[in-house]
Amino acid sequence: MVDDRAKLEELWNTFAEAWLPGGPENPDAVLLRVDVERAEYWDTPGGKVSSLISFAKTKLTGDTLDTDHGTVRP
Repeated sequence: MVDDRAKLEELWNTFAEAWLPGGPENPDAVLLRVDVERAEYWDTPGGKVSSLISFAKTKLTGDTLDTDHGTVRP
């Protein structure tokens, strides 16, 4: 974990809010330094319009974002 509250606030945006409600002040919101050998990603199916609808849904309901999941290896 990186203990840098100023950097967390600098990087925070409304998309982060979709996964971690409560803003950068939320004690569960932290920065992590990661050295990777493989990575996983999440993608919202259906393109930009679907992503925007899903994002709006999270803001209205407080639920987390529904996404697809995958793995990438070097």
